[in-house]
Amino acid sequence: MDYIDYDRIYRTYGELGFPHAERTYFDHIGTEFSYNTIERKLLDIGYLLWHGYDVRADIHHTYSDAHPSVSQNDVRQTIYILLAELWEGRTEYVEQMFRHKSMDALIDELFTTVLRYYHLPTNHYQPHYLKDPLDMTEKELRDCNPWREVADLSARNDFLLSDKHNLVCSDDKEMIETFNASAKPEHKYHLNIPAYPWYGNPLTAKVIVLSLNPGYDERQSKIAAMYKMLPQGLVEGYAIHLRSMLTFDCYSFLPEDFGPHGVTTRDLANIHQGYYWQDRLTSAFVNEDTGLSFEQINDRFAVVQYVGYSSIKYAPLKRGQLLPSQNYTKQLIQFILHNNPDTVFIVPRAVNSWKSLLGSMWDDNRFFVSNLPRSQWFSAATLGEEAYSKIIEAFKR
Repeated sequence: MDYIDYDRIYRTYGELGFPHAERTYFDHIGTEFSYNTIERKLLDIGYLLWHGYDVRADIHHTYSDAHPSVSQNDVRQTIYILLAELWEGRTEYVEQMFRHKSMDALIDELFTTVLRYYHLPTNHYQPHYLKDPLDMTEKELRDCNPWREVADLSARNDFLLSDKHNLVCSDDKEMIETFNASAKPEHKYHLNIPAYPWYGNPLTAKVIVLSLNPGYDERQSKIAAMYKMLPQGLVEGYAIHLRSMLTFDCYSFLPEDFGPHGVTTRDLANIHQGYYWQDRLTSAFVNEDTGLSFEQINDRFAVVQYVGYSSIKYAPLKRGQLLPSQNYTKQLIQFILHNNPDTVFIVPRAVNSWKSLLGSMWDDNRFFVSNLPRSQWFSAATLGEEAYSKIIEAFKR
């Protein structure tokens, strides 16, 4: 199969943008644009949304004074047609659903839907495509995982603190660098340490925490610097665990608890992380009333981050902008909701951000919100008795 040069298609003039004029996409009346099929339009919109382009501005510009022959109603009708194509329904039915919505609410629905159907493989020899997210296979989910390339960089003794690599998805790189260039020091993302888009294996976990982003701790970096000086064989298990997490190949949340040197792989992880999760999980779920052991919890727990990169404090990108890796996270959670009916989610942080990201998926009754904002200490008091009981049941399945 031939190499597909997406930069040539979508960066013709050096900057990200549509291959054709905006009217080509959002004015269904213009018969001179019939060469561009509905599927092609959706693919182009999907690619640009995936990479953080401001498609909304182009939609609004289509019915601005710059195009006096195009009305807002013409653009709305075009969006109905695009949504009907994805849903394999009739345009008039889509119109009935959204005729009373504002233009921005309609655009939000288009973006949410396109990004749920759009798939961009991680290599340039397979074309991007549209597919009902409910029909996505685990192989397809794994094949389009953008974090595989980051896993390949996490090797040898510098996997915790790299002097030569930025541990960032290639599709995220430009947006992250742009953000870091003007961000306050406490908001900058640290790219020379491991990215944690998730910890553990979300595909096999029974309980998943939806968090915000990994914190950056200078103490942990100092520990990482010391780990670099240890014998390779001592830290190899920890490196393997972190790499296998990024590719959904690990078997537990924290790594195995044995090692040939008296210091176990789990010891290294806990020392590096300040026993953060071991303390929280033990306190929340391991007691006589639950009957759960730490190993049961460890085998069935995962954390998924809203943003996978570490910072001292979190600050969002510009309004409405998502990293490509965040769009993949949305696909991941869609897959879990559809294929793993026993899995439940705890949401202790960034509730509104997760609601916005997940859209209609948030209506699922398996999301349990903590009543103690920004805290990741869990109990029946913070989660509610009913939710806590369901979480314990999920761990036991």
